[in-house]
Amino acid sequence: MSGHTDVVAYLLQRGAKANVTAICGATALHLAAERGHLDVVRHLMAYGAEILQNDQKMTALDIAAESGHADIVEYFITCSDCSKIARIEALELLGASYANDKDNYNILKCYHYLWLAMYERFADPDNALPKTVLPPIEAYENRVESQSLAELESMKNDADALHMEALIVRERILGVDNAEIPHPIVFRGAVFADMGQFERCVMLWMRVLKLRQRNKWPISKDLLRFAQV
Repeated sequence: MSGHTDVVAYLLQRGAKANVTAICGATALHLAAERGHLDVVRHLMAYGAEILQNDQKMTALDIAAESGHADIVEYFITCSDCSKIARIEALELLGASYANDKDNYNILKCYHYLWLAMYERFADPDNALPKTVLPPIEAYENRVESQSLAELESMKNDADALHMEALIVRERILGVDNAEIPHPIVFRGAVFADMGQFERCVMLWMRVLKLRQRNKWPISKDLLRFAQV
């Protein structure tokens, strides 16, 4: 076992509570999922850890998906109490996590997990689970999120379309009030700036600025970013 697992097992065996929450609402399960410690996640679940939401309304499954930890996502979605819609949205969020992250970028994995999620939505024609599609957003070139396998498959070889699809997926699942939303948008804008596509960069960063203003988050870094561009 890893050192992390040994420590967790020791504490749990001696009466530590698996579902104690921090001020932000996070449990040990959230933290283990965010850091990618599958062995710790397994131990916590074995000792009665519950799938609770933090103050951002994210479960450990959501955190693992948003952080790009596929092994942990795949572990959670095989649990008997994982609902179909939770499984689908976790796969969508996992796919989206690979599209706009400099440390975790993998457009093939992005498409793979988005495809799996879309397949699950319509695998049972009598009990299909269509998406609740967001209105078009100018920063994402007014794209409308794919609503069928055929629409998604048309993007397979279009990385730019998948980048925008992933940003839309994140906003639909996490919501505009989630503090994790801006980071991939900033990254994609920076990529456009490096490519000399400054108009697209500014549109994305304006989206971030509006989200921060909406949620009364600090904007000093955003203003500095605009000045640098």
